[in-house]
Amino acid sequence: MQVASLPFTTEINRISAQERNLQVDTLARLNKRISVKFQRLLDELSSRHKIDWTFNVEAGELFSKALPQEGFDVFFPARKRPALKLETSPPKQTELLKFALIYDLSPQFDRAMKMVRTLCIDGMVSEITILCETELPQKITEQLLKEGIKLHILSVASTHLNALKLLRLHSSTLLLLPKKNISRLSPRELSELLTHIATPLLLLD
Repeated sequence: MQVASLPFTTEINRISAQERNLQVDTLARLNKRISVKFQRLLDELSSRHKIDWTFNVEAGELFSKALPQEGFDVFFPARKRPALKLETSPPKQTELLKFALIYDLSPQFDRAMKMVRTLCIDGMVSEITILCETELPQKITEQLLKEGIKLHILSVASTHLNALKLLRLHSSTLLLLPKKNISRLSPRELSELLTHIATPLLLLD
């Protein structure tokens, strides 16, 4: 909005390649249209699954507003890598979920495991990848295999956030992390992390 208010700011249409002035009221109408669309979608989903929800439109840096909220998990959609070739066929609606999480002794890891097992019972999970700096306890492995989950154990030298940038997970994989691991990152560092991992990210409180 601040950039659009400058008198010399223009935009180029991606399809027509035509140039025009970038106006604040144009962006405001676009944002309003998008927010209404998402509100209707959330209303439909929440009504179908009987979930209480609220919807707010916020301006400014959203990372710094979302992370300090206590008692809430935070979800970031995936970002596509520009270098990747776009898929020509639409994704299958019946495709099962894939998860990736870091093994540690945190309460968030236990929550993530319960989430995976619940979704497995509902027939919604196809596989899970666990990143380990140390050996994964056998009881966890046996429990997952017993429930029919395809398990990948990835031994890594470090589970530090900088090391996560080197991962090349499938774009449909949901990466679960404790929110406290992210809280010390600046908005710019978090944005860079999301760009590098290019997968959906769920921060567990």
